[in-house]
Amino acid sequence: MADWLPGTWEPKGLPVTNLFPNPELVGAGTVEVRRNLCPTPSFEATTAPAWSTSGSATAAPSTDWAASGARSMKVTAGGTNSNAGDIRIGSLTAFPAGVSAGMTVTMSATIMMPAAYAAPDNSGGSRQRRIMFFWQNGAGAVSQSYGPQAPNTPGVHKISHTLTIPADAVGLIYSVGCAGSGSEPNFITYVDEVLLERSATVRPFFAPGVPSPDPDLTPSWTGTANNSPSILTGVPIAAIPSIPGRCFAIRSSKVVDGVPFPVRLIADRASADTFVVLGTALPTDGTFLATRYQESVLSNPSARGLWVTFPESYAPLVNEVGAREYRYKYSGLTSTYQGRLYHGGAQGSGDVWYRAVGIFAGAYDGPWFSGDTPDTDEVIYAWQGPRNASPSTRQEMEAVMATIWGTLSDFGLEALTPFKPVLKFLPSGPGVKGNRLFSSRPVEAPVNATGAFSVLLEPTDGVIPKAWYTVSIEYLNPGGEYTSYDLLNYRLLVPAPGGAIGELPDTPLSADTVLVSLAPPPPGYKGWYLNAPGPGQDPGDPNDPASSGTGILEIVS
Repeated sequence: MADWLPGTWEPKGLPVTNLFPNPELVGAGTVEVRRNLCPTPSFEATTAPAWSTSGSATAAPSTDWAASGARSMKVTAGGTNSNAGDIRIGSLTAFPAGVSAGMTVTMSATIMMPAAYAAPDNSGGSRQRRIMFFWQNGAGAVSQSYGPQAPNTPGVHKISHTLTIPADAVGLIYSVGCAGSGSEPNFITYVDEVLLERSATVRPFFAPGVPSPDPDLTPSWTGTANNSPSILTGVPIAAIPSIPGRCFAIRSSKVVDGVPFPVRLIADRASADTFVVLGTALPTDGTFLATRYQESVLSNPSARGLWVTFPESYAPLVNEVGAREYRYKYSGLTSTYQGRLYHGGAQGSGDVWYRAVGIFAGAYDGPWFSGDTPDTDEVIYAWQGPRNASPSTRQEMEAVMATIWGTLSDFGLEALTPFKPVLKFLPSGPGVKGNRLFSSRPVEAPVNATGAFSVLLEPTDGVIPKAWYTVSIEYLNPGGEYTSYDLLNYRLLVPAPGGAIGELPDTPLSADTVLVSLAPPPPGYKGWYLNAPGPGQDPGDPNDPASSGTGILEIVS
């Protein structure tokens, strides 16, 4: 069938408005998502000014080995006393930059022990191969907290430890223990990828100058390179602001089965009460719409999916892998007119993604859309203002005229120009539809020199009483006088938006067409009918055309 040509269309009812002003989820600028408080995390400079050593140990950046970048810190134990080998930052009477009492921090590092320097593993080696914290309270009492030891075997090991700094602490030392008592003199340990951040979990190492661990985040220094804290930043989403300490919303490159999920939520809280708040107020009665994607099942998640007001009203979270549309209809908001996209998991539990965010007044069952959604004949989309900074509308359209088109010729496909044809479409009678009253006068279709024609007609669908068109062709002499007449001998039914004249619905089949079926012909069918027997079936009763499997060719008229 040929493609149908559009007819004449007009709005059908009132438009629907997506009140969310950034439905394409465009972002700009930067937002800090993570911060490494250690000022020299990868030892890429030739010196590491923030670090000191304990006891008789010495330390200096070295190119002998590196976990990332070009250098690591080479720590050499100077003796066998109990404080012979760690590197440290801070003091017992002052906090390092960015650290404070009551804060929960996690520190991690990568160490490498050469085979020639395997440390003795005895009861005096408490400071070997582990993360250590020391602090003092206002009364001068000193406390410490050690992380688990790495295995006492040559090779590369990851070590980490988490501490909630006591509220009465007045200072803190964080350190990487490399060797304790019982160590051989000149015992060597390499330290790299030191990470100290506000977190209850170990997260991937990052540093400017080495590849980012995350395609959506960019590392940078906050001050002097290799001597200041470093940060990972993402691109924030307009109208979905991040809430540091609870949840970040950043622009994402995630694509699932060919569909982009441009909003990524990263939890930033120890509990599962993690969410972001839309920067657009919700209507009193409305529909909140969004599609969520999870790569993994969250442990101990929140119960909430989409949240709309307080006291709580929300769509329950479905904690499952994959994509899921949330559509929450509500009414009668009386207090906080805001919407929340919930992450629903605690920090370190994995990220979630969103797309297709929409806010609609009243109960809305239609699809998500933006002003960039492609138009069709039936639906038109538009922005009410600037792109991705204003609401957008969805306007349904209905055809008020149908285009019927084709080519008039003789059976030799020659144009009929010499015979001055006049093509007319005659309604079966007067009728009504809505506020329109139609007369039965014929509609003439202009025919050009090649025989091509097109004409706009009222669709017969919905006309009362039932209507159709009769097609006639009048031929005139050079003086414009009638000479002969053709009549297309069937009822032409015209749907919206129209089509080629021989391809409209209910056009009679050719007399050469044969319907092959095990069932009787459908109501209204006219033509040849072969009631074919099925596989292994008896041919049936040749005197009963309505029975299955007769194998007889019948004419239905």
